[in-house]
Amino acid sequence: MRISVYLPSLVSLALPVATPLLAGRLAPALATRVLTASAAIAAAASTWGLTLLSLTLIARTPAAGEGPPTGESRRPAGSRGGAES
Repeated sequence: MRISVYLPSLVSLALPVATPLLAGRLAPALATRVLTASAAIAAAASTWGLTLLSLTLIARTPAAGEGPPTGESRRPAGSRGGAES
């Protein structure tokens, strides 16, 4: 899963480096199409990576009625956790 999350970010970071090189070497009409398509692909890839990260976070968050995470114990109903008075 790491590759599918972080590779789109690396591709998006490489785009600003490659943009001036491509813009200077291609014809203006072709450069416009290529750079627009690459920007749209980079935006979609970044969105996909962030979606995967957020879904991982949601999957690890317990639902409202599930109780405490594994390893924690519940206190009895009448217990306050402090000294009895």
